[in-house]
Amino acid sequence: MGDAELDLPTQRLLSPAQLSTRSFSGCMIQKEARIVEGAGQLDILILHPDSKLLIAVENKFGSGQGEEQLKKYSKALAKRFPDWARVYIFLDLYGQAPNDPSWIGLNFDWLVNELRAAEKSPWLGDDPRRVIGEFRSSIELYGDIYDHLPLDDSDLLDIVQAHKEVFKMMQQWQLSGLRLPDLVDQVFKKGGTMDERALQRLLPAYWTRSDMWRRCVGMLSYAHFLAAAREKFPEVEPGPRRKSFYFTMPSWEAMARESSEYWPLQVMLRVRPPTGKFEQENFVIVSFLLIDEVDPDWEEKVRELAANMRGRYLKRNTKVKDEQGCINLCVDAVGTEAEACNALVKQIGYINAEVEQLMAST
Repeated sequence: MGDAELDLPTQRLLSPAQLSTRSFSGCMIQKEARIVEGAGQLDILILHPDSKLLIAVENKFGSGQGEEQLKKYSKALAKRFPDWARVYIFLDLYGQAPNDPSWIGLNFDWLVNELRAAEKSPWLGDDPRRVIGEFRSSIELYGDIYDHLPLDDSDLLDIVQAHKEVFKMMQQWQLSGLRLPDLVDQVFKKGGTMDERALQRLLPAYWTRSDMWRRCVGMLSYAHFLAAAREKFPEVEPGPRRKSFYFTMPSWEAMARESSEYWPLQVMLRVRPPTGKFEQENFVIVSFLLIDEVDPDWEEKVRELAANMRGRYLKRNTKVKDEQGCINLCVDAVGTEAEACNALVKQIGYINAEVEQLMAST
């Protein structure tokens, strides 16, 4: 623990005997936590409500320390969490000492060595071992840089569909704009009912995987439409835009011009407020062609496709020879989500059949 001035309870808490018997599965972590005005943002704040343990980490990575910055952090945290055990860690690439004696000074050599030891554990699976190794290499002075691969939204769709109420609660936390200490205060100030205890278990799960859950929350409003479309057309691709959702198929993109920024053929589903004959939220589904996004070699045949669809499904204005921009192909207005799902699948099927026929004729 170096030259840190720690009280006896904290020293006991950090002893190997104590740490080896603790479970930290319920820890919540916030990066760049604003603790007190005028002192910047604390790099890492770790809270474990079950054992009332707080760990603050300031990571300088070789940069200088702000005047009384560490003291301001520790003073504010002590005031906010007076009956919690508090551990303050000052982490620096080159091992510079913290300017506040209540902080434990550590360098990256220590962290790298601990990670190397963890990688050798016989109890570690292949995936955790790979993740630890990639993180270790990224913080070593001469390590390799690792870029995380993105998750496929389709992997999350079933989770969103099966747990809508859970993600609605996460959505409330996300929209509230509350920082971690405020969320902890809000959720853990009660705990008598089963629902309150369930929220206390949910918050750590949300916070420890917040990036992934935020993506799930973003899918919440259109997941059921996407699920309905993929049941019939597994390769369909979504493009959500607030109250409107856009869908296309990879095979439709074969006719796009090389520098195209948008899908040339799309089906849009828009959620509308009560209007006209609908006394509640309702839906309009529109298939359309962006003719400016079509490869010139395909334009004549795609215009024929559009004329066929307009004649069959719009029953009007089948002449699209000289039209530019957006050309509507099919329109449905319905009053329920179930009807919207059916209309979406129907219109994707219409376009897909026309595209398959077009491709077969070339």
